[in-house]
Amino acid sequence: MNKLNDSGKGLSLKMLFLWSIIVVIFFILLGIVVMFVAMPYYNDGRALGIPFLILLSGISLLIAFVGRKQKLRVENKATTPINTLSSGDVEIAGKVKAVGKTIISPTSQNCVYYDAYWYDTVVVNPASENPHTTAVQVDHEVRSSSFVIIDQYGEAELDLHDVDLNNVQRHREQVWIYEFNSIITCDNSKRNPIGGRISDRYQELNLKAGDNFYYNGVIEESECENETGIAALPPIVKEQPPLLTEIPTGVRKWKLKGGIIGNKSEEQIKNKFKNVMVISFVVSVVFLVTALILHLMPLDTISELLKE
Repeated sequence: MNKLNDSGKGLSLKMLFLWSIIVVIFFILLGIVVMFVAMPYYNDGRALGIPFLILLSGISLLIAFVGRKQKLRVENKATTPINTLSSGDVEIAGKVKAVGKTIISPTSQNCVYYDAYWYDTVVVNPASENPHTTAVQVDHEVRSSSFVIIDQYGEAELDLHDVDLNNVQRHREQVWIYEFNSIITCDNSKRNPIGGRISDRYQELNLKAGDNFYYNGVIEESECENETGIAALPPIVKEQPPLLTEIPTGVRKWKLKGGIIGNKSEEQIKNKFKNVMVISFVVSVVFLVTALILHLMPLDTISELLKE
């Protein structure tokens, strides 16, 4: 199937995120209403069980819808050749190429970019009857060396300043979906230092030279001037570019403004969303069928059948 350039069609990631919240709230309210309607009808635990199963079924169906939407977004959008990039909604697929020296991440990964987070576990409401724990970010570090993304048509420099694992907290106007193989999560129960810092948990997002790079979202051009103060020209396309020691004059720089980003191939990301869609839909059907069985059969009957 030929991919269509549908940058102007469908919901944006931000709108999809907002609509997902609205639908979740709707199903929660629906579950509450069904619970109060069911209470006088059932004289056992089904009055709570059936509304709860309907709520879970609705949330699973929502996850399936989001998975399908993102699968179609990846599947239908045409990949933009790097030498024809322009501000707007694009799909970029290429390879990471280091320019000069690389950097070492806190977990000793040789990379061109990393985004590291340290968390501690704290007890919330310790004096209450129901205390619980939560992870609190205690430190954050981002480092990057010079690198470009290359495809068969050319190369481009990307500004990853707004890429943020905690995007909901720090970039409310942007929505990021991460598909990175290199996110490292450590349950640091022994509190061993990572990057010279002691914490309960650590997360790292990184890009290495030679990694696949995929981005599906909005970009805008960062003004990049040469030594004469004149805006740089588009890059010269080379079949086999030599090893770079600095960003070549004329390579355009782009700022990423929110979207699907990762170091997997386009096919891997598409299959991931497909799996989310299928599994969530099956789970939704299972919850709904279970609710129907509970409606048709009293709990005592079900218990007797299970004993047999």
